[in-house]
Amino acid sequence: MTIMETAAGAGVHTEYFATKLLEKFTADRTESPFVWYASDPSQDSLLSILARTKEQNLGAVVAAPKILTLGASGINQEESSKDALPAEDNFDLILSINMIHISPWEATLGLMKVAGQRLRKPSDSDDGGYLYCYGPYKIDGTSVPSNE
Repeated sequence: MTIMETAAGAGVHTEYFATKLLEKFTADRTESPFVWYASDPSQDSLLSILARTKEQNLGAVVAAPKILTLGASGINQEESSKDALPAEDNFDLILSINMIHISPWEATLGLMKVAGQRLRKPSDSDDGGYLYCYGPYKIDGTSVPSNE
């Protein structure tokens, strides 16, 4: 299973979900049932993600975080790490937590474009990959709490 997290920030969600997945899939933490690719446009955030995952011994399942900036056309190549994402085009999950409501609209368009290009395609035997977006949103112009 391959997972890409956009706008991972300080790595709180990376640490939490990767730890929970490891607990679910491998009791002894010797196998690697998934690879988590955390990304963020901020170098400070990447350092935080690296520290958190190192502290929790998640290096076997969380790849080194990379700078990834999204723009209207997808990945902004000038601002992103050259190897921000692995070459394979079949993510099982793209996760975007607390990005859409604080980023420029162009980043959301880029997220949708990247998801369309990089998620595992549906087949006769499965639904394909998923894009999961979480955060506060508005309904009829009124903010809706996201953690309730």
